[in-house]
Amino acid sequence: MKSFLRKLLATSLISLVICAAVGILANSKFVNSCEVYLVRAAQATNPEVAQNNLFLAMKYLANNNLTGGTIKNSSGSINNIGIWYDKLDALETELLMITPYSDQITRANVIAKTKDVLLSKSSSLVNTEIYHPVGISLYPYNTIYSIWVFVSLLFVFVILIILIPSDPWMRRC
Repeated sequence: MKSFLRKLLATSLISLVICAAVGILANSKFVNSCEVYLVRAAQATNPEVAQNNLFLAMKYLANNNLTGGTIKNSSGSINNIGIWYDKLDALETELLMITPYSDQITRANVIAKTKDVLLSKSSSLVNTEIYHPVGISLYPYNTIYSIWVFVSLLFVFVILIILIPSDPWMRRC
C-alpha cells in the first residue's frame, strides 16, 4: 500500500511539474508571438511602425482563434477577449487611415490613442505593461488547466496526509 501511495505521490508531483511547464511554455509562446508586437506598437513614435507591429499581433490572434470569447476562470470585462480584440481591431483601422501626408496633430493623436488602448493603467515610462485579458495564453483551455492543477494538488496533499503519520521515512523529511 505504501509503495503504491509513494508512486502515486511521485506521479502527482510529476503532473504538477508538467502542468507548470505547460503554463510557462504557453505564456512564453504568447509573449514571443503577440505581446512583444503589442509592446512595440505601444512604444512606437510614428503610426506606421505602430500599425506594422499591431498587424503582426492581430495576425497571431486571428490565427490562434483569440478573437472572441470569455475566459471562464476569471471575471470582468478585461477578461472578455471579444471586447479586447474589437478595441485592437478598431485601433488598427484607425492606424490604417493615417497616411504619410496626415498632419502632425492627427499623427500625434493616433499615437496617444495607441498607447491608451494598449498600455495597462499601471504602466510607467520604464515598465511597459500591456493591457490584455488575464489567462489569454492558455485560452481556450483555462478550465481544463485549472482542473488539472487542482486535482494534482489535491492528490499531493491527500497522499501526504495519509503517508506522513504512517511512514517513518516520510516523518524524517
